[in-house]
Amino acid sequence: MLKIKRTLILGLLLLLAVFSNAQQSRVTAAYTFLQQGKLDSAKANIDAAVIHPETQADGQAWYIRGFVYKTIYNQNEKANKESSARIEALISFKKSVSIDPSEENLQENIKNIKYLATTLYNDAAASLDTIDYKIAVKNFDIFREYYLLVDSSKENFKQKEIDFANAIAL
Repeated sequence: MLKIKRTLILGLLLLLAVFSNAQQSRVTAAYTFLQQGKLDSAKANIDAAVIHPETQADGQAWYIRGFVYKTIYNQNEKANKESSARIEALISFKKSVSIDPSEENLQENIKNIKYLATTLYNDAAASLDTIDYKIAVKNFDIFREYYLLVDSSKENFKQKEIDFANAIAL
């Protein structure tokens, strides 16, 4: 938790030092609202920032968007096995990696993608019944996409795939 706070504070300082125009101020505002727990305001600001031409190719903006949506997921949608906030967070972290593959940025994005992918896997496993099996398959497919993005170890994934296939066959 301390490491996350430290990372967020460092991120805010970098944002304040680097960003000066209006769209970049939206990124800073989103970060500030996130810190204050005002998730609706954080979401509105970061969504506006990442579609604007001045900031749509900013890896840090996409990282913050991912963090906003991850927080929304954790606070409001964790029980929802089909959480749209979780998917938006994953999309954002992936976009951040594609824009800024620097080592520091990459490690933070990978850590968040792994966490969210794990929640998909857990929800897929919890949905393995005659009613929710379609949700299980969908979540496992999304898990597969993001897990393989951040973990090139095919052996680890192969076992998860075998376990899931065996469980769904029951």
